[in-house]
Amino acid sequence: MDRFGLGIDDTFSTYIGKRNTEGGPRASSIEHNAFRLVVGTEGEINDNWTYDFSMQYGSTSSSEAYLNDFFGPRIKTALSANDESCAATAGCIPYEVFTYQGISQESAKALTGVAVKNGVTEQIVIGGYVTGELDLTVPSADAPIAVVLGSEYREENYERITDEVYAQGLLLGQGGATKSLTGGYDLTEFYGEASIPLVSGAPMVEQLTMELGYRYSDYSTTGGVDTYKVAFDWTPMDDYKVRASYNRAVRAPNVAELFSEQSKGLWGGNDPCAGASPQLKQEECARTGVSAAQYGNVSKSPANQYNGLFGGNPDLQPEVADTMSFGIVAQPIDNLNFSIDYWDIELEEVIGSVGPELLPG
Repeated sequence: MDRFGLGIDDTFSTYIGKRNTEGGPRASSIEHNAFRLVVGTEGEINDNWTYDFSMQYGSTSSSEAYLNDFFGPRIKTALSANDESCAATAGCIPYEVFTYQGISQESAKALTGVAVKNGVTEQIVIGGYVTGELDLTVPSADAPIAVVLGSEYREENYERITDEVYAQGLLLGQGGATKSLTGGYDLTEFYGEASIPLVSGAPMVEQLTMELGYRYSDYSTTGGVDTYKVAFDWTPMDDYKVRASYNRAVRAPNVAELFSEQSKGLWGGNDPCAGASPQLKQEECARTGVSAAQYGNVSKSPANQYNGLFGGNPDLQPEVADTMSFGIVAQPIDNLNFSIDYWDIELEEVIGSVGPELLPG
């Protein structure tokens, strides 16, 4: 008989797990409702200038019911099948997990619970711009400078309300609590763009145009930031164009990234301190709370899922991206068009989560 290297008097520990196959799969019932209202006006100021003004309101509501997952508080009671605790609890059906075919659909269903969360997202946008041509032309060009000037106000609000089951993480498949969340911000922007023809009709320069753009964005959460661009379009001859640009862009943190409460959740990955031969040294694993006695004796998760701490940070600042691009557009023969473009994008202050696998120094 294979004793797996154990003697008759040796002891060992093992892991026994069971999937709730009798109860059926977990599921979510999700409902979304959206409403959007837009009003606006546009028209001519004079022969060279036009305007556009609009207001927008949008709202999206959602409701989600998480179904057919084990409800933690009922497990211990249902497993105490021979005690009085199950019999004394209304609706409790013994869960005979150690009896062959002892689990019925009825007993599995009695262990499940329902969690509900509702959310509402609201957005208000008010904006307008004017566009036209200046009475100004570069001497070497044949077209005037065209500009657009505008402003926009935007407000974003989000609220997520979770019931007690979600908030306390009482369903075993959750991996942790799902807390309620309320937050929002507003934003005021001013912007301007200009298209400046520099050269027209010269040898090897059918058209050379420069584009400039600037935007100032004032967030109620992170303060003011500047974005801008400069671009050139060069048409040396018909059917060929060379283009190049530089852009500074930002992405402000959203409501969830700013205001989510710190809570535990599931993380899919590899525990470098688990198993009989951990990937990391004992002193490294000790920083995560693994004692010398536990080192080499921590069981791996059979589902490769672990708890991690997740949440937002109200002190986040916007991401910054600098993008340079260069490209060629050509039509060498009829019915053949192609373009070749190169981009170089550099990100700074990237917003993201610190992975649970990152060990403290």
